[in-house]
Amino acid sequence: MNKTFKFILLLVLGSGVFFISCKKYSKYTGKGSGNKNTSYDCKTLKLNFNDYCKTKDGKIGKVTKDCKCEVKAEEKKFDCPKLKLNFRDKCRTKDGKEGIVNKDCGCETKAEEKKFDCPKLKLNFRDKCRTKDGKEGIVNKDCGCETKAEEKKFDCPKLKLNFRDKCRTKDGKEGIVNKDCECESNNL
Repeated sequence: MNKTFKFILLLVLGSGVFFISCKKYSKYTGKGSGNKNTSYDCKTLKLNFNDYCKTKDGKIGKVTKDCKCEVKAEEKKFDCPKLKLNFRDKCRTKDGKEGIVNKDCGCETKAEEKKFDCPKLKLNFRDKCRTKDGKEGIVNKDCGCETKAEEKKFDCPKLKLNFRDKCRTKDGKEGIVNKDCECESNNL
């Protein structure tokens, strides 16, 4: 009798699990839809407003009041969410001036333009500059870029060295520049 009772109990529990698992379940609504008398806000979709749905291209969205499956656009991530701007973006201050978003998420106006001695060049006197032919020079008081008047002169311009300067011979030994502008080895 004990075995029969256990068998019947096992049969009843097993069939109960079977019937529960047969209930239709939608993974997007979170609601079972096995009941035919269920009423839906959107009968064509068989879903209610704000239920999860799947678009034709496979994206997950929510059912709108127009019974459409709408995918919410990805929200842009901003450095400054309250301003909906990133650092160094253009912004307007409370008094209407144009500014730039700083690291503290404040809109600050551009600092006054830096004043230069030569505004067209955006350089000051004695700043390094390049001439039209590409040579390095210095800004003069007339806002012109002039090359250095006294370029360094060498006894041996091809080597860019003077007599008795240290040098390396063709075979890599240390030497000294002689009066013929040749590198002589120290080990004579």
